[in-house]
Amino acid sequence: MAYDPILLLQVDETAYRLLRDTAGWFAPVWAYLELTGDDRVSWLQGQQTNDLRPVQPGGSLDTAFCTPTGQLLSLARIWVLADRLVIGAPATGMPAIVQRCEEMVILEDVVATPLHDRPVVCVQGPQASERLAERTALPQTDCGDVPWDADTALCLRHPRLGTAGWDLVLPAGHTGETPEPASDDATWHVATLEAGVPEMGLDTDAKTLPPELGPAFEARAISYQKGCYTGQEVLMRLHSRGHTNRVWMALRCESAVSPGAHLRSPKREDAGWITRAGITPQGQVIAA
Repeated sequence: MAYDPILLLQVDETAYRLLRDTAGWFAPVWAYLELTGDDRVSWLQGQQTNDLRPVQPGGSLDTAFCTPTGQLLSLARIWVLADRLVIGAPATGMPAIVQRCEEMVILEDVVATPLHDRPVVCVQGPQASERLAERTALPQTDCGDVPWDADTALCLRHPRLGTAGWDLVLPAGHTGETPEPASDDATWHVATLEAGVPEMGLDTDAKTLPPELGPAFEARAISYQKGCYTGQEVLMRLHSRGHTNRVWMALRCESAVSPGAHLRSPKREDAGWITRAGITPQGQVIAA
């Protein structure tokens, strides 16, 4: 998926300042899935890259789903509640997770329920918790059901930019007031570039291996001690070899660049390529 470089230059400074300095609402392009049943933890343990067993109710972790040959199917985050697991993933990656549930739940007591009929809003920025607390009582942990208008919403801690943040899955058929998104796509993508956060479908393709998304992502989303899971053999081989052939990274540039532009280094003519680019309100060109 290519992103229009002209769009990325049109950053809304007010929205940018909310994301960077205080907090702002936006509508995430993510989808959510609930897993229930007595075997939900043991089954999901074998399907994704991180170690779910030590996570207690109220906790969460970043992860990835892979093909048997190690390629990335989807980025994801898992929240552990007392009676269920919630999986969040980019909307483009969730169909592969749903398909995994349909094909690989055989005799296990696991029920997958997509939450596609429930609207979602998100608040991000250093003061995200304070902003959301103006509307509802926050969970004391990473997730929980909270009052919202006359109903109940699912509140999920999700610091997408490395500061603070929450995803709020509203009740199905919600008709009450919904916070107006303050951030547009261009502003959001510049903020993620500054935070060094890769975006699925923009910074990844069908050949991407999870460790290629960089050491920060690898450290928080991949376990090399948990045992078997789909794609584990390939990822372990890469880990034992010590490196991948390419690594995603955020860049600061001296002049404007466009997605698709090739990179050169003193040692390699084919050092890489640009996947995204933008300009901050301060005039700094950034890319990945």
